[in-house]
Amino acid sequence: MRTELLKETSLYVTDLEGAERFYENVIGLQVARKVGGRQSTFRHGDATLILFQAPAADVESTEAGQVTFGISRGVVRRWRHHLQEQGVPILEEVTWPNGMQSIIICDPAGNKIHLRTQAESPSETSAGDPPHPAMISRGLPAEWKIYHAARQAINDRATTAASRE
Repeated sequence: MRTELLKETSLYVTDLEGAERFYENVIGLQVARKVGGRQSTFRHGDATLILFQAPAADVESTEAGQVTFGISRGVVRRWRHHLQEQGVPILEEVTWPNGMQSIIICDPAGNKIHLRTQAESPSETSAGDPPHPAMISRGLPAEWKIYHAARQAINDRATTAASRE
């Protein structure tokens, strides 16, 4: 059994107004609804992105989230240029074994944003993310490299455990 598509995702941010500007100016979304300085909702086709203002007491303990936006293959270079114009550093670029490309950036709260193309062939698109990306680093800080290595180890362990069941 498999779901058909993602309808809604949410992220915690430390500066709601700054995050709104980021998602409007950098990602190209428009705020659809605001709730009293606590929440902003963006519509993106049939999907919804909700930003929640992290409570002041939880700012230090709030873990960064992640969201992936689809982009066309033909606009990867234009996205790089747009991000550079906006002053948004590219943390990492990934070329996956099935041909997908990802540009990875962070929003002002540290949430990871993936701008990802489709796989080269439709049959590979339905397989989901491949487990071992061929990474191209762009001056990644050491903590991101450690984060990615730890995330990969967790994914590998989960895959191994699932195969034993």
